[in-house]
Amino acid sequence: MKLIVVGTGGVGKSCCTMVYIKDTFIENYDPTIEESFSKLVHVDGHSVKLEVVDTAGQDEFTQFRDASLRYGDGFFVVYSINDPQSWDEAKGLAVKCARYKEAEPTPPVIVVGNKLDLDDRQVDSEIAGSFCQENKFLFIETSALAKSNVSTAFEELIRRVRNNHPPQQSRKAKCVIL
Repeated sequence: MKLIVVGTGGVGKSCCTMVYIKDTFIENYDPTIEESFSKLVHVDGHSVKLEVVDTAGQDEFTQFRDASLRYGDGFFVVYSINDPQSWDEAKGLAVKCARYKEAEPTPPVIVVGNKLDLDDRQVDSEIAGSFCQENKFLFIETSALAKSNVSTAFEELIRRVRNNHPPQQSRKAKCVIL
């Protein structure tokens, strides 16, 4: 299963990825071009060989990110709850991910409002939730720093990918973090 993680720079894509994959929070921000991580996970009694692709958030690397979208089975779209511009970008990315593959059924997308531990919220969770509901995306808020809801978000996306693509299809599923 391949999950793709996307979002603008500095929203916590790599932090969420590392919290889920290695149970480690990254203190220093170091822009990612693209990294891939593998892990055997167990969700609801099912073992899944997971590949998580952590993509670049900087504008100069969007062609790398866009190339990764083709291979994703599910999409993890991250924005920062204290950055309205990252929210605006996340909305467009979520729609793009859902439509990129032109596959039936549409690949699952989870929109993740990160940095819940901060006091300076600037993106209303009700507005984000409504957008996601209208577009049939999953929605959750997380704190990579506090390791809050990160595993829940990944595991729910894994469930949706698994339900989207039943085992009898015998296809590789991939997770990519945007």
